[in-house]
Amino acid sequence: MIRVGICDDDINDMKKIEELCRLYFTQSVASISSFTDPNLFLSYNVSFDIILLDIMMGDASGIDVAIEYRKKRDDAAIIFLTNSPDYAVDAFSLGAVHYIIKPIGREAMFNALDRALKTMNSSRGEPVVLHLAGGFVESISKDDIIYIESVGHKRIVHTKSAIYEETQTTLQNFMSVLDSDRFIMPYRGYIINIEYVKRIQAGKITLSNGDCVLIKRGDFRRIRDIVFDYHFKGDGR
Repeated sequence: MIRVGICDDDINDMKKIEELCRLYFTQSVASISSFTDPNLFLSYNVSFDIILLDIMMGDASGIDVAIEYRKKRDDAAIIFLTNSPDYAVDAFSLGAVHYIIKPIGREAMFNALDRALKTMNSSRGEPVVLHLAGGFVESISKDDIIYIESVGHKRIVHTKSAIYEETQTTLQNFMSVLDSDRFIMPYRGYIINIEYVKRIQAGKITLSNGDCVLIKRGDFRRIRDIVFDYHFKGDGR
């Protein structure tokens, strides 16, 4: 799950930012927490993946808040929000992924969040783009995918933190963008990530999340050898 933190001392702006974030993310993949007090934001016991900070908050500076937050987590994707472009140099010196001038519109916010996700995924592993119901698009790391199953006209993507319903990409298209050394199809309608194989036995594979995937009849030895070679011949992690 992606954790998003918002801090803006103007409650109306804060509510608008939160509304746009909720439009961008589906409820199942993001947790959004909002604050008007920067001290409460900094003391909140959650490590945010993405933070959206107003630069001018009364006596507090969003730049200073970001510097303090970097001590807690230095890889968070920071988006600054402000009424003035005067602080852009300071913002980007902190590695901010975007700088939005108020009033904040949907397009500017969505572009900023796109950049934030791209930054996150570049540090976590190569991304895969998912097309979800309602026109939503989600970017996830290949490293996080446990397995994918085809159910009707959808592909259910099981990851370490969430389950997604992909509405456009076929299994064959997934295989074309996934790494062939660690993603295999042991049975019709399934792709698994070898890194998450917990147990392999005749007829089925048990994955790290407890789910089981069948192995095609007569294919056990081939699949077993692929899994063993990956893990024990230097290719695995």
